[in-house]
Amino acid sequence: MKDLIKKNSSIWIIAFLIFIHFIPSVIAQYRVAPKYLLELGKQFYLRGQYKAALEEFEKALLINPDLEEAQEYIEKIKRRERIIAETLEKFESRGKISSERFSYKLVKIPSKREILIRKALDRWMAKMRKKFKKKKITIVVPEIVLDEAIKATQPNTKLQIEKGKSIIIKGRQITHWLIISPNIITVERKSPDEIIVKGQEIGVTFFHLWDISGRWTFNVLCSLPKPTGPTLEEELRLAEERAKTFKLRYNFDWNLYEKGKRLDNLERESYAYSHALRLEGPTPYGNFDATCDVRSLKETTDLTYVSVNLTEGRIGSFEDFTLRAFDYTPGFSNLSFGSATLRGVMLNSPAFNKKLDYTIFWGREGGGRYGGLSPGLAKVKNSFLAGLDLNYYPSSEANCEFTITRGWGRAREDYLNEYNYNLEARRHFEHLDLGYTLSYDSETLANLLNLIYHTPDLFWTAELRNIDKDFVSSTGYGWRRGEIGGLFTLKMSPQENINVSSRLDIFRDRLFPSPENENRWNVNFDLDTIFTLSPSASLRFDYNLYNELGRISQYRFHGLGVGLSKRWDWIRKINTFINYRHQESKHFNASSLDYINDKISFGLRFNLIDNLYYYINKEMNWLEEMYNGVRTRPNALETGFDWYGKILNTPLSGSFRLTYRDEEDTLSSLSFLSGEDYIEVNGELSYSPRPDTEFYLSGRLRNVWADNPNVEERVEFDVYAGVRYLWDTGFRWEPKGAVCGYVFEDLNFDGVREENEKGIEGVKVWLGKEKFKITDKEGFYKFSNIKAKKVYVSINTTTLPAGFLLTVPATQEVEIIHRKEIKLNFGIASYSEIYGYIFEDVDIDGKFTEVDRGIKGVILTLEDGTQAITDEQGRYYFKKASPGEHTIRLNLDSLPLKFLPQVPVVKKITLFKGTSFVYNIPVRSVQ
Repeated sequence: MKDLIKKNSSIWIIAFLIFIHFIPSVIAQYRVAPKYLLELGKQFYLRGQYKAALEEFEKALLINPDLEEAQEYIEKIKRRERIIAETLEKFESRGKISSERFSYKLVKIPSKREILIRKALDRWMAKMRKKFKKKKITIVVPEIVLDEAIKATQPNTKLQIEKGKSIIIKGRQITHWLIISPNIITVERKSPDEIIVKGQEIGVTFFHLWDISGRWTFNVLCSLPKPTGPTLEEELRLAEERAKTFKLRYNFDWNLYEKGKRLDNLERESYAYSHALRLEGPTPYGNFDATCDVRSLKETTDLTYVSVNLTEGRIGSFEDFTLRAFDYTPGFSNLSFGSATLRGVMLNSPAFNKKLDYTIFWGREGGGRYGGLSPGLAKVKNSFLAGLDLNYYPSSEANCEFTITRGWGRAREDYLNEYNYNLEARRHFEHLDLGYTLSYDSETLANLLNLIYHTPDLFWTAELRNIDKDFVSSTGYGWRRGEIGGLFTLKMSPQENINVSSRLDIFRDRLFPSPENENRWNVNFDLDTIFTLSPSASLRFDYNLYNELGRISQYRFHGLGVGLSKRWDWIRKINTFINYRHQESKHFNASSLDYINDKISFGLRFNLIDNLYYYINKEMNWLEEMYNGVRTRPNALETGFDWYGKILNTPLSGSFRLTYRDEEDTLSSLSFLSGEDYIEVNGELSYSPRPDTEFYLSGRLRNVWADNPNVEERVEFDVYAGVRYLWDTGFRWEPKGAVCGYVFEDLNFDGVREENEKGIEGVKVWLGKEKFKITDKEGFYKFSNIKAKKVYVSINTTTLPAGFLLTVPATQEVEIIHRKEIKLNFGIASYSEIYGYIFEDVDIDGKFTEVDRGIKGVILTLEDGTQAITDEQGRYYFKKASPGEHTIRLNLDSLPLKFLPQVPVVKKITLFKGTSFVYNIPVRSVQ
């Protein structure tokens, strides 16, 4: 009877271990599970939690038997266990020794910081003990009795203790014990028959104790305290994501500019204000936004801009489109169509599984009115544009674009053509991008070839162009009209502290060529090099050459510059710079504009206190006018203070700047300086009680005087004020739909339900955190009348049949589509296996115990020819074996000759779905 109880207990314990081994509380996606388990095992291994690591590696091997890295780690852990076992054998041979001798601990000398923290905690604990000393709390400590049920699980008995919790172990005359890792748990004696085991640190250790029955071995896991709230799976359930509310944005800007001879006789030069209102929010049909602007200048007020848009649109099967009405700018430009604001309608949408996208537009030119003109002066223009832009993507590395536009109307310029066409092709390689554009305006052609070569340290571009001199786009004169040539740019970092950028443009102007030689070429070149000398210093060198002798206005300029910037970390951080630049300019058609100039500029800036800074800059020029030989020295001094930051602990922030500028010797018409001397005060105050609300006021006062008679002495005064406000209306327009599907047995592990894969009844399916359904006898579930933008549907894995795992993620994201039913299925599959050990039965008890030795390299086969080979522990696996009748056969040729099997070498078994069958083969040495 005892043997029967022991056998049944062993079967139930093995079944329980297999259940928790294969069905974790939260199941990750099956396809990525082996890698996840492998990484988890590595983390346990590095923390010294070898038993936990071994479990994760074995799980990974069950799913993917070919993971060599997992096998290597398992071998390392097994080797360590053998070393521990050998140490225990030596220990037992010495007899009974007190436990204190073997409870070794490494004592860490605390730092000063740790001592202070401990003292503070001690004081706090003392206060808490006084506060609660009158309260009596009864703590119930769980107990484990060393009986036959525990003995049946030896030597692989698992013991889990929460950190800070205790367990009492009861035996009979406990003599001594051994802790392999004393930092994980502590043990103290309660009575001759009882000890208290307390969790100390998170980790895994082996714990051995001896009583009159012999040695007891426990694999102890000290874990984090269990939360009193919901389980991890419950926490991972995500609530539905509701649609965002509609928000109303309002902007108001006001500006006043006055000028006069003195502060007391200022006269208004301009006065303007504008209102902008924007409403935005998601709808079941896409993201909606509408904008309108009202602007006032002097005596007129107009609605200058209005726009209504729907982006990421979705109406039935028509998805991802963009619809714009009233004022808009088409989202593309090329040689035949430049950027233009139209008042009309535009539609952009993908097609054919996003292999194609198209834009159709129509509108009146000059839709939204901007600029310095009064709105009352901006008349409605009788000029219209319409067109089609078509993009084709044969692959992710290539695309073609075709554009056709038509323009008409009485106010349209006479030189423009009615139709324009544009064709572009692009191809991307690993380090090279190619592009070609051919544009046709119904009369002339324009060609453009682009090449881009890029590596981590090099970026090179080439642009070859040939634009007819009469080429026009649909909106105006063509880009670089009449030019033939090439533009080349280069950015490179030959060393980590060196950055070089250059630009070379070589072209011929056929529209306005040189009257002397129409075939003469123009060359423009720029070079900029930065040397980072240290984290606080850099040196800069630049050179410019503009040689445009092939144009009607012939011109040549070259400049050379060098500069050094340096931050000095003294009492204050002082930022300094010094620059030198040489410039020569020659105009062949206007020699009075020729000059040579040398310029030196230098300055510094440093912090005085808090956010208050002081700066001073000096600029000196040595200018020679080549036409008349006059030499001057224009120079300028600028100094001032500036401050910015928050005002105390209030929502107020501001900035202030005081500037003094003095310019001297600026009478030359070629002087680079305006000749204005001035003092300027600039300030701004902003009040932001919330991130979405701001009130601001800024002003500028400048007093200008000068010795230069060409400069107007004056006082300027500017004031700006405004409001930025965002109001959350609280209104939501959410889609309403349904989610339904099946929980089914995934026979081929592909996650897709097929006709022969039946549903599973009784599985709990959650929608968010509060709603759930139980699958019916067909495995079907359905959630109706869902009002949300996005929901998360998850499986309660504890309701799956025993031995089943998910073949899809346990939680899946579903975007609700208005008035549509979304299908979402969950596949599960059973994992049945056959495994066991082939071992030398040293103690001749027929059971695989710690004294027995596994035999490596022995081959076993099933009736279908499937083979399994034992590892170094003598273990073999037939993973994912199909349920039903099987025949296990031992290949005697693979068994060493000195061993003789003690059980049948051919075994017929019945394997049930979701279970494991264990068949061990003990052998004995006959030599």
